[in-house]
Amino acid sequence: MAASTRETGKRGEDIAADYLKNKGYRILQRNYIPSWFKQGRKEIDIVVQKGGLLVFVEVKTGHRIYDFVPEDHIDYKKQRFLAQAGESYLLEKNIPEKTEWQIDVVSVILDRNNQVSKISHFENVIGE
Repeated sequence: MAASTRETGKRGEDIAADYLKNKGYRILQRNYIPSWFKQGRKEIDIVVQKGGLLVFVEVKTGHRIYDFVPEDHIDYKKQRFLAQAGESYLLEKNIPEKTEWQIDVVSVILDRNNQVSKISHFENVIGE
């Protein structure tokens, strides 16, 4: 039985969180929704920190059988939302203005059995 889109997304986020922990990142928050965002289900999937760097992570999950390239599914509108949501996180959490931050994408591709086929980490993907 095929997993729902929501279940696939949750699985991808769990895999990405474990992957980032293994790379030395500390998970600060998952599924952050800015206080100003009232409609839909837009969020920052994972907020992590490594050293003095704060990273907002967008996770894209898909299946190889569909020839899906998850990281290609972040359009300009999504990029803009991520940047605005990142700035909101800094303000809401009273994080010092001089803190370095960036937006990363973790791409998780699952096989037919819903197991990890490939995971990729693209760092600092959205420039100002």
